[in-house]
This record gives sequence, C-alpha cells and structure tokens, in this order.
Amino acid sequence: YYLKNKLLLLLIILFSIVLVGCENKEYTSNVITEENIMKQEEKEYYVYFYKDNCKYCEDVFDIVNEYLNNQTELKLYVCKIGPDSVINKAAEKGQGQGPNGKYYVDYVIDYKELYIAGAPSLIRVRFNGAIYECFFVTSGRKNIIQYFTDLNNKEEK
Repeated sequence: YYLKNKLLLLLIILFSIVLVGCENKEYTSNVITEENIMKQEEKEYYVYFYKDNCKYCEDVFDIVNEYLNNQTELKLYVCKIGPDSVINKAAEKGQGQGPNGKYYVDYVIDYKELYIAGAPSLIRVRFNGAIYECFFVTSGRKNIIQYFTDLNNKEEK
C-alpha cells in the first residue's frame, strides 16, 4: 500500500513536469491577426509569424520578446498562424522569396495573397505613399535568432 501511494505520487509529479514543459509561450503585446497585417498605423513595421507547438518558434521566443519589449527601430507585431490560416501556404518551389523560394511576400498588397511557407518568419510592411506592401526579411530558427540578435545589439549602442 505504501509503495502504491509512493508510485502514484511519483507519477503525478512526472505528469505535472511534462505538462509544464509543454506549455506554449504566448506573446502579450503587439499581437495582431492576419487580417490586420497591413492595417497598422506606422508607415513601416515588422510582422513576425509563429505557430503553436512549433519547436523553432519556442526556441526564438525569448529573443523576439526581448525586441518586443525594447524596440526602438521599427515596431514589431506578432501574428500566430493557425492551421486554417489563409496565409499558411507555400509558393511553387523557386517562385517566391526565402528558402527554396516558397514565400510569396515581396510587393504583396493584400494579406490574402501572402504565402508564409513556415514559421518562424519575419516580414517588413511599408506604406509607399498610396498602399501598404510587404517584403520578405528572413525565416527559420537560425536566421531569426541572428536577425534579432543584430537588432537588439544595434539598439543597445
């Protein structure tokens, strides 16, 4: 009976640790929906895309959040891509920007025409005097970390 209780307690503790470890980190500021990607008030800004249960997105959370909390260059907005997202698609290989040309972002003026082929990803949105248009910046864990490391170091100077 004592061993059974001890085993049950051990299982509860292990299960609790697993649940805590699987917790998705959530952004709390500058969160937008895909419909609002091109509707922000600034004339130029970044939009960072992430997904739930994305290991690479979790890996870059802290550095992206650091920029969110200290941004002075361009404002950063974050947008979660869900499974039913209209922008969660890939261009034909070599037809767009980014790795393997699968992102279709440059000069897009309607969010529904964006092809965000994966996460984590970063684009820049700019108002050209008449319309908002998008530009691919970077994607992937390593590239996102390097880009935000450079931005965060630049802002510290």
